[in-house]
Amino acid sequence: GFNSASHFSNRFRSMTGITPSQLRAAKA
Repeated sequence: GFNSASHFSNRFRSMTGITPSQLRAAKA
């Protein structure tokens, strides 16, 4: 489920092309 950070990151990257950390860096 969503309590798995790595699973979420993989799914997020598959949809957006970037990782959550890259998105955060881009917004910072």
